[in-house]
Amino acid sequence: MNLFPDFSDWAEIANLLAAVVTIAFHLFSKMMLHRRGIGEQIISNIQKLIEAVKKEADSARKISREI
Repeated sequence: MNLFPDFSDWAEIANLLAAVVTIAFHLFSKMMLHRRGIGEQIISNIQKLIEAVKKEADSARKISREI
C-alpha cells in the first residue's frame, strides 16, 4: 500500500499547496492579526495570488493534455 499518492501532474501539487497555504494564512490571520484589522487584507491578497496560481496550473494542465 502506497501512503503517498502518485502526483504525476504538477497542477495537482500546485492546488494542494495552494489549499495548505490558504488554510495556514487564514489561521495565522485569525490568531495574530485580526485585532489590528490588517489580517483580512493580507488574507484577501494571498487568496488572489493563490487563485492566479490555480489559473496558471489549470492552463498548464490543459496545455500538457493537448501535447
